[in-house]
Amino acid sequence: MIESVPDCSGNILSLCIFILKLTSRFELSNEIRGIECMKKFFTALPVICFLLIFFMLMYLSQGWEMAFFDYLFEISLFTPIFINVLGVISAFFSLKGTTRKVLVLINSLMIVSFGILSFVAIFGFQEP
Repeated sequence: MIESVPDCSGNILSLCIFILKLTSRFELSNEIRGIECMKKFFTALPVICFLLIFFMLMYLSQGWEMAFFDYLFEISLFTPIFINVLGVISAFFSLKGTTRKVLVLINSLMIVSFGILSFVAIFGFQEP
């Protein structure tokens, strides 16, 4: 006698649906991890920009002798302003909340301070 084979088509279909849901969940979580990683990167970049510009300001005020800062100022007088604009733009993509506000604020203040210093350097030291 031939034994009857139980009907497993419903079980196989449900198993396939379960596997599809499971893989889509992993893809979604990888996407979320990527977004979180980018937000952390865009949080670190404005901090690095701020520290770089802060040390450039200290270089100007303290008379440090560092070749890297000499090179940055030889590129252009407006290099600190460009770096801070990059910091502000990347701060808009950083983590939400107080972190974003503080990063935008400190980079904006450095833009204003270097803008004033650049204005004084360009127009203030001209002979009458």
